[in-house]
Amino acid sequence: MIPRLISYLAAALFGAAACMGVDQVEFVARILTAGEEALVTVPERVAVDQSFEVTVLSFHGCRVEPGSVSVAIGGLLATVTPYDFRDMTNPNCPSFEREVLRRAQVQFNQAGTGTVAFVGTGLDDELIEVVRMVTVSR
Repeated sequence: MIPRLISYLAAALFGAAACMGVDQVEFVARILTAGEEALVTVPERVAVDQSFEVTVLSFHGCRVEPGSVSVAIGGLLATVTPYDFRDMTNPNCPSFEREVLRRAQVQFNQAGTGTVAFVGTGLDDELIEVVRMVTVSR
């Protein structure tokens, strides 16, 4: 019920944006596709106070372009959220899907077990979270 409601709200938002003359609408990227697990990478071990790269594969279709990647860190939890833009000015919609590798930098400032949570959407536009652990040492 909730995923379907989110889908309807997203469709209404895109429709309203088109009517209001908005050129682009930003939304959380799709990181899950049919029959597959989300493809994310996180190192097994990292050092305290050292930045490291994480990646997530996002999927794009009609009139969708990659946007920013948000990183929020609190203690040993990092939340990584890729965003996309939908072009509201182009009425043509060729049927295709492409993959885009998204990169982000994360840094933990204390030792322990770090958690990197990737937030994106699945096939039904429901929000999903994919979690990976990393050992953070001095």
